[in-house]
Amino acid sequence: MKIEISNTERQELEKIAAKRSNSHSQVVRSRIILLSNEGFGSRKVSRMLGISRDAVQRWRKRWVDSKLKNVKERLEDAPRPGAPATYTPELCYCSISL
Repeated sequence: MKIEISNTERQELEKIAAKRSNSHSQVVRSRIILLSNEGFGSRKVSRMLGISRDAVQRWRKRWVDSKLKNVKERLEDAPRPGAPATYTPELCYCSISL
């Protein structure tokens, strides 16, 4: 299934995929969408990127189902269930004694 994206979305996805300061997960997710737009199927994309077919299918579905307009927001993790974190990463890092 080919995923349709606009020229603007394509440009944003290409920037995310090329920028080294972006997280690995966002780079992989943007590549999934770009390759899907080129007409590659889930199996081919999973082999090309070295990830599971389930991951490709999950992100393709999430992209199509998303109502958000911002590309970067569409590639972010979904909120996790459960109680919010008690300690922030900064607090945990600062409290480690060496």
